[in-house]
Amino acid sequence: PSNYNGRFSDQPMTLRQALWASTNTVAVQVGLEVGLPSLIDEARKFGLTGRIPAVPSLTLGSLDVRPIEMVAAYTTFANLGIRTEPNAILRVEDDRGERVYEPTPVRRRVLPEVVAWTMTDALKGVVQHGSGNAVWQAGFRFPAGGKTGTTNDYNNVWFIGFTSDIVAGVWMGFDQLTPIMSNAQGGRLAAPAWAGMMQEIYQRRSAPADWPQPANLMRSVEIDITNGFRATPFCPREYVEMRSFPPGGEPTEYCPIHTPFGPGQTD
Repeated sequence: PSNYNGRFSDQPMTLRQALWASTNTVAVQVGLEVGLPSLIDEARKFGLTGRIPAVPSLTLGSLDVRPIEMVAAYTTFANLGIRTEPNAILRVEDDRGERVYEPTPVRRRVLPEVVAWTMTDALKGVVQHGSGNAVWQAGFRFPAGGKTGTTNDYNNVWFIGFTSDIVAGVWMGFDQLTPIMSNAQGGRLAAPAWAGMMQEIYQRRSAPADWPQPANLMRSVEIDITNGFRATPFCPREYVEMRSFPPGGEPTEYCPIHTPFGPGQTD
């Protein structure tokens, strides 16, 4: 697999940065380290029902999936770990406005809350800093996360995004595998469409709340965002950010690049 732009970075990056930039090679490396059978098991838990090939490109989306399944999968992040089954019927009312039928939502926990919060926090970065930044640039500034998607030869583009109370997806493509346009990208086409739709929706409803950090479940440490190590007093302050991690998931080693003796030097 290669990256979308055909180039490879020789610079270290965190998993968040790789997610923000849709860095394919990092996704494949992580998938192979976790194990393809484990990834397939997780995909089933998220509600993906189609054929899932056990190949490295699985992490890049090499499977057929319906938009409604992807939207339902992302409810797991919006609900901090609980997936909600899609339902086309909200309720049935009679001619007097009385409710005669209202289905019970089908919900199931798929991820621990702390894991879901961490993933949601990373997906918020996609919208603010990464491939989905068109949402932010379009003026949609409510707390939101999401992910872009672009297939080979510009045949399909995606954006699945969510707030704390709405999950929505945009897919663009043709019935037959035909390029949409030159350089068609999820961030270029689908993300702005999603932003426009959501702006219209939130003109008619209250602003969504941000996701609360799970109490006593996260540990916050300062890291150097250029390499993922814990920050030292010698890391440039523009590289230092406070990040929250599940217990035991925080980096323990300090940045070896920025030292009192110069870049990468030790006593």
